[in-house]
Amino acid sequence: MDNYEFSLKRLWLIPILMFFIIMLLVAFDSPFFNTKNQYGVQELVDGWDVVNENTGASFKNIALTKADIGIAGNYKPVTMNCTLPSKRIPSGALIFRTYYCSVEVYLDGELIYTYAKDILEKGHMCPKHYNVVPLPDNYPGKEVTIVLMPNEVYSFSGFAPIYYGNVEETYRTIFESKRLPLLIGTFLCIFGLAMFITSLYLFVYHNGNIALIFAANISFDIGTYILSFNDLYLFIADADEFYTFIEYIALFCIPLSIIVFLIASNSYFRNWVFYLVAVLDVLIIAYTVTMHLLNIDHICNYLSILHFVGISEAVLFIVRLIMSIVSINKKKDDEEDIVLGVVQSKSTISSLVFLIGVIIFLICVIVDISLYIIRRDFGTNFERHSNINFFIIGSLCFVLSILLNYFFLSIEHISVENSAKHLKGLAYTDDLTGLSNRARCELEIASLGKKNREGFSIISIDVDKLKTVNDTMGHQMGDKLLKVFSDALKEALNDADLLGRMGGDEFIAIYKKGSESLCRSAMKRLVEEVDRCNSKQTEFELSFSYGYATCKNGRNKNPRNVYMEADKKMYEMKKIHHKERESL
Repeated sequence: MDNYEFSLKRLWLIPILMFFIIMLLVAFDSPFFNTKNQYGVQELVDGWDVVNENTGASFKNIALTKADIGIAGNYKPVTMNCTLPSKRIPSGALIFRTYYCSVEVYLDGELIYTYAKDILEKGHMCPKHYNVVPLPDNYPGKEVTIVLMPNEVYSFSGFAPIYYGNVEETYRTIFESKRLPLLIGTFLCIFGLAMFITSLYLFVYHNGNIALIFAANISFDIGTYILSFNDLYLFIADADEFYTFIEYIALFCIPLSIIVFLIASNSYFRNWVFYLVAVLDVLIIAYTVTMHLLNIDHICNYLSILHFVGISEAVLFIVRLIMSIVSINKKKDDEEDIVLGVVQSKSTISSLVFLIGVIIFLICVIVDISLYIIRRDFGTNFERHSNINFFIIGSLCFVLSILLNYFFLSIEHISVENSAKHLKGLAYTDDLTGLSNRARCELEIASLGKKNREGFSIISIDVDKLKTVNDTMGHQMGDKLLKVFSDALKEALNDADLLGRMGGDEFIAIYKKGSESLCRSAMKRLVEEVDRCNSKQTEFELSFSYGYATCKNGRNKNPRNVYMEADKKMYEMKKIHHKERESL
């Protein structure tokens, strides 16, 4: 039963690994991605006239990749003009992503598309959005004008690719470039949800470790952020404002999730410094969300603060983790357990796997934040090259390190648990009969005093003529008599909640149900089993005396008194048997 429960706790790993393999095959060998485009998808790069009224930057006939427009913001428009290709494509459209701005698209001066003007007028944060601009049949060779009205102090400093082609083929081209984020983000979200449900169940019903719940939260937060950052939610639902907000919430929650997980799983983080860091993270999230929901200030304007806090915490975490690795090597032979990973462990290997995964993730975070700042403040066309590739790889390494850590510690836990059960068995098992010994029986009797709706029953059993067998045939034969009787007891009363030897020739059976009929039935089976034993051997004749007492319907009755009552009835029967033998 114990082995079954141990296996059951880890069954959730099977569907997760299967899902990961299936997604890998689907994402990298799917007809959706491998189908050739019939009409071709073209990125409109060259021949643009661009004006940014916020900085006064103006360009003629320039490639968008080289247009250094500076910062676009402060409700001052950025205007872009270009001549569309002369070749017509069925279901042709312009598809491009915009940040924190409203959009108007004109074809030869005629308005054909608009987005987020109502959001702009309300002063809300214009979300990240994929603009799909259907082109009329007579569009070839006409001039297209795109007017972007940013509503933040810093909305963007460059342009995302502007695609021209068939709508379906363009979507497929965009998705193809996002296969890796789609795969890893989906895996981390599903993994996080499955681990959260499983770890919550284990925590509530099997005294599982709470750190696994926080690890699940990390996986889900990271997966959600990866999918949101790569715009994958924007293609499945028309809720841009919600998903842009979710992207920031997931990003702001990642540092908090990590520090809470480390505090719960690692004793080296349980001090006032890291508790203070956790409180600071909570306050930042609460403040930014409140300001955003009240429309006082938008959450995107706090990204620089998050980057500063994130880098500072990452450096702090790395230093502390390196110190803990050094401490592992110093204390690995000590008696005191080192808490690293998801359970207490003396295992250096499992701890190092976990710690290395965390350090790789934190280094990747620092690299991506640094690249973001450099590209934004010192680069050209930042939005085109914005990515979180290091973060994605680091996140996968981090979550897999938690999984491997849990795997190693589970193996170690099996060994420790089996050793503990073996020692416990030695302490509470009668050597001769294999039944529970007196100490175990006394503990069980005491526990019966707890609330029990069905009551309980105690049967006191005494083997007759043990002293006579010892005196006439030797103690070795007396031990054999006890062993044969204990085997009969196990066979006949295999439904008992406890069978034990109280000492000498005294035995006990406990049922966690207050029923006299159950006791009578049990003794009838024992009589029949003893008769079968006597028919198979002639060295001695087995017989026994018994008495039983019950506590019905969970009434508040002292279990020690119930046992004494059963013992008293047993001695009364024993006297009767003794008189019968004397009369013979």
